[in-house]
Amino acid sequence: MRDWGLWEWAAYGSLALSIIGDAVEQLRKRWPDVSVKFPPFFDTAAWAFLPLTLLIVGSIIFVCRELGWVGSREYLMDGKVIPQTASLKFVKTSLRLQFFGDNRLPIAVNLQNVATWYAYYSSSIQVRFQDASGKEIEDPQVPPTWAIFVSLDLPSSYQQGIISFSNPEKASQMEVRMANSRAIIATVSGQLPSGVLEVYIQE
Repeated sequence: MRDWGLWEWAAYGSLALSIIGDAVEQLRKRWPDVSVKFPPFFDTAAWAFLPLTLLIVGSIIFVCRELGWVGSREYLMDGKVIPQTASLKFVKTSLRLQFFGDNRLPIAVNLQNVATWYAYYSSSIQVRFQDASGKEIEDPQVPPTWAIFVSLDLPSSYQQGIISFSNPEKASQMEVRMANSRAIIATVSGQLPSGVLEVYIQE
């Protein structure tokens, strides 16, 4: 984080705001008496999807930053500014997390070349729509989701970003959404059972 610029902070700021939005929603659900004091905006469908929207915005900034569409394509290594076009070496990178089968945050059991990480849990969302007569016309549902964000300590070349689970036959749909020389973003659709999840890059 010591060498972050404007775009890195903008990306992580969007992700942080998505977590705060989810926390506010949980507060409203647990204490209805408090929720009545919130502005009407908090009862709209736009608010329900705001955390997911911010998550997508943060991911897009990461991708644009890596492709060089925004900001400069440089990074710091040992206090020296190195162009991203310079040849990178593979640095073994892995994050292993212990999950508990519920919405508790996981615990890191092993880290290699990981500067920072966090896991974001988004509870399931159900939105009801009605026509002018009050008849329900749509009932979309979004399953609970885990998003894993990893920033690398040292930039590394890589061939592929991989996510795996210790109990694969019981694991939900998992996918590495983005992997580059500085960060990895992975998602899990649905609730994970108890077990160890690993996010890593392959040489």
